[in-house]
Amino acid sequence: MDKKILAIIIVVVAILAIVTSVLVLDVFTPKADFENKFMTGTLYGLYYIEENATNTTGWEDAYIDSTNNITYDFLAIKNSTFLIDMLKHFGMKKISSENYNGQNWDIYFLNFNDMPDLFKSYDSGYLLVTTKNDVDYIVMVSSFKVTSDTSLDSELFTSYINPLMKTITLKNAYNAPEIYKFMDISKEEFNTMVKYIDANGWDILNKI
Repeated sequence: MDKKILAIIIVVVAILAIVTSVLVLDVFTPKADFENKFMTGTLYGLYYIEENATNTTGWEDAYIDSTNNITYDFLAIKNSTFLIDMLKHFGMKKISSENYNGQNWDIYFLNFNDMPDLFKSYDSGYLLVTTKNDVDYIVMVSSFKVTSDTSLDSELFTSYINPLMKTITLKNAYNAPEIYKFMDISKEEFNTMVKYIDANGWDILNKI
């Protein structure tokens, strides 16, 4: 594989690591409201650690429930198809579509244990995505402690994700970045990567 193409694809994988500097919130609470540039909602759990959304574009947000070992990642970007297709190639499975507050969300299960070594450091969980006004809103919730599986009956989904999704309100995010800007690469580099994969198939990623 072309070394430059490989380097760019590895950057794509880094999208999953939305972790930045942390600020501990010393508040014992069964729930915590959050608000960012593109959505509002309520998280359910204890002792939250807020992760400042300062990396790359500011159109991402992340929180950790340190008691229940749950990580919440939120993202707003345009044209997330490439990211979704890549994760599907690596084994992400669509398990349902649900409507929350009048918005249809596709729900995927991510079992990183079944994915290549490059993903082994991530915890399994769920990815939810919806599109509004040409912007893709993504919610990813994962945990190594709370159980999850390919159903919507797991503890992670019923006790944490479902209550969260019922509270989410999407904001207008017309200025959300194109995916290549979120990846911090040029449009030309992104197009080169896409053309390379179109010509060689997604199986080239197995060589990473």
